[in-house]
Amino acid sequence: ALLEASYDYHRPWLEWRCPLDGQVSEMLCNITTSPHQRLCQSTIDIAKHHPLILIRQLSLLKKRLIEDGSGVDSENKSLIKRGRIQGRQFEGDTIARVGSRDVKVSIILWGYSFSEPVWTSVLDVLMSLPAEVAFTCGWKAGLNEVLEVYLKLLYTHIKILHMESNIERICEKFT
Repeated sequence: ALLEASYDYHRPWLEWRCPLDGQVSEMLCNITTSPHQRLCQSTIDIAKHHPLILIRQLSLLKKRLIEDGSGVDSENKSLIKRGRIQGRQFEGDTIARVGSRDVKVSIILWGYSFSEPVWTSVLDVLMSLPAEVAFTCGWKAGLNEVLEVYLKLLYTHIKILHMESNIERICEKFT
């Protein structure tokens, strides 16, 4: 009945809050900044026991993955951490004309740099959601948008950078 209600009334349901929402939100923020095994396991346990509460946080997960793939945090500070994967840079700098002068620019694509432990940990959490929750109300709550961010990262490394080796561990999670 709860699953059906959350599916039928997904707009208002996404705005509901309970005391556990704040804790889940904080756990997801922590897992996307510094994932470690104990935190990942705790988040997976929450996903299994309270999947509807975790589903309400999908927009936060999407936002955090996009930030990680951009290489800067919400305050536009560069994310230079141990464990970040760096794609190969394009052939040299490019010259751009700004007004009447030429300037050198380096082209860096979204997804060029990402933190592999963050992306694999988030996938582990998503895969622990019960299927009946993930593919009903989860889909309406934005699971497809989170998966699109993964596809964008995969596309960047496979088709644009030709660096499939950078995303091997993420791809293994999908098989």
